[in-house]
Amino acid sequence: MENSTFSWWLEILIFHVQLISTFLLEVFYFISRSRPRKELKNNHILITGTGQGIGNLLLKKLARDGNTIHCVDVNDKLNEKVKEEYGSRQDCTVHVYKCDVSDPDSVTKLKESVDENIAAGGHLEYLINNAGIVFGKLFSETPIERYTKVMNVNGLGPMHLTKVFYPDMLEKGGHITNVASIAGLGPCPRMVDYGASKHAVVGFSRGLQYEHDCCGITNVKVTTIFPHLMNTGMFNNCTVKLNRMFPAIEPDHAASKIILAIEEEREEMMIPQNVEKYFIIQYIYGSKMFRRLAKIFGNFEYMKSFQNIREH
Repeated sequence: MENSTFSWWLEILIFHVQLISTFLLEVFYFISRSRPRKELKNNHILITGTGQGIGNLLLKKLARDGNTIHCVDVNDKLNEKVKEEYGSRQDCTVHVYKCDVSDPDSVTKLKESVDENIAAGGHLEYLINNAGIVFGKLFSETPIERYTKVMNVNGLGPMHLTKVFYPDMLEKGGHITNVASIAGLGPCPRMVDYGASKHAVVGFSRGLQYEHDCCGITNVKVTTIFPHLMNTGMFNNCTVKLNRMFPAIEPDHAASKIILAIEEEREEMMIPQNVEKYFIIQYIYGSKMFRRLAKIFGNFEYMKSFQNIREH
């Protein structure tokens, strides 16, 4: 009994030492405005949803320095455009695949195709789960098949992709990046299903991190991205009430931040960063007052003017 008590207090002591050292390190990073960064060169990188939006911008920024980009989208027309634009590049290699990330069989076939395009002894180092859809209707107006599709693509898609590439990463190392959303922490009207699907992504990412800590896995990193409303076709014509406080994010800026988060091996990154302070209120004042504040900030207005212009 005494040994177990001593062990418990020792763990508490070690925790506080780590807490203080982590705090001091973050202060140093804040003052110096820099963190250790790894170079994304000569790597195999898979990105889902590369046909348009953030996925296409990530492709544009990572198609360099000898990288091999494995581009995944369910849309044939958009895939053909990617082939035409990047097929003759000299500084990188681009492979294009059609895959429905919500379908486990389609994902399994994708893995087989990717393996064929990776030289013997190589493996996929980076997986960026970006593909997502939104319909923007009140839950009472959303058909079952639609919210089921949202949950399958946004929530289960990252799990299916991770499942097939995870074993190689556990053996040889890797980095999984899941693009969630601010809606994964604080939902808003007319996107109940979308918010639920992004909550699932957050839970999946954090759950993997807990398992890694539990099992002593250090060679596979997990990064979760929480973007605010973005000026992409996915959220066409949405409304931002307090534009100075919480502006809609420009896609190019968001893509650069996602790559920065990967290079710095951040566990989580909110875009923009000032949104973090907003969510602290939820834990201090409770969910009821948080919803009232969200209404003041314009959360209730976001999707009122939304116009869906994407094919799903």
